[in-house]
Amino acid sequence: MKFKKVRKYKIMRKFIKDQSVFKDWVVPNFKEMLAKDFKYSKIHKMIKDPDVYNAVFNLFLDNIQVMLDHFFYMIGHSNYP
Repeated sequence: MKFKKVRKYKIMRKFIKDQSVFKDWVVPNFKEMLAKDFKYSKIHKMIKDPDVYNAVFNLFLDNIQVMLDHFFYMIGHSNYP
């Protein structure tokens, strides 16, 4: 019995954002996004002191990328049906 030899090709794909469906996507401005979240939240009812409020805002702003990464990781690895 004779078998054909199969050639394996490695396809090098190059992502070009301007030619994709993501061409209109812009990098989010986290400070603006967080300011809107704080504006519509009820955190100001719990934290009355403006210095503490600003400290909490800055703490969130410093760690927002880590929180978003964790959020997206948990969404992707959820066991919920």
